[in-house]
Amino acid sequence: MSTSEDTTESPTAVAGVSKQGVVVMRINISSASPLSEDFIRSTIIQQIKDELVRKGLPSDITLRLVRSVQLGFTTRATPVNET
Repeated sequence: MSTSEDTTESPTAVAGVSKQGVVVMRINISSASPLSEDFIRSTIIQQIKDELVRKGLPSDITLRLVRSVQLGFTTRATPVNET
């Protein structure tokens, strides 16, 4: 009978080194009215962060807006029939 030893080493923490990663997300947001970049930075980014934390990411994650582009904005109105 032969036996094998587990030679897998477990990772050890090194002082001052943290596991950091960069994830890039491209998100399309649609709104009934135009959103200012300030509103996106203060409100939308926080809502995205809250959802990511709710899904299990650490609460100290950092999100930042790299770029925003406002696409064509159209307003739809229902015609009024005058009699």
